[in-house]
Amino acid sequence: MILRALLAAGAAAAALGLAGCADDAAPPAPAPAAVSAPAGAAPATSAGFVLVPDSPGVVARAEAEPGGEAVVALRVANASDATRTLALSSREAWMTLPAEVSVPPRQSAAVTAVVHVPPDARGVLRGTVVARAQGDRGAVVSVSYESAADVAVRVRDARR
Repeated sequence: MILRALLAAGAAAAALGLAGCADDAAPPAPAPAAVSAPAGAAPATSAGFVLVPDSPGVVARAEAEPGGEAVVALRVANASDATRTLALSSREAWMTLPAEVSVPPRQSAAVTAVVHVPPDARGVLRGTVVARAQGDRGAVVSVSYESAADVAVRVRDARR
């Protein structure tokens, strides 16, 4: 509620500040169409989402031997009142992900990243998984952003 009031006040201030900037000879621009909510309902707003490890801690962890595979469990939580479809990506060539995940309103969904450990890998492989959204189409105020989760895969010594 407070956020809506602040956004409305900011928009009104911006409109007042820009009112004197227009060419006096030009006709005023038409006001944007208002988005209305059903009677008795609050207007829709864009709510956030977050990508996190599906286990305790701030980093999603797994382990595997060189040349092996590891499964990294992540979870996406959707705070929106609408289903969200998020694009998933990683820069690491050794990690595969589904291209996207759909998350029901006010729910969470599991995401599985598969790590293909290179045969010559040693130590810990570190990477990041990113979930991106393009906002909520039905929201009065909507923001496009991303959420990221760090991944660490310990490479076991194959000689043991």
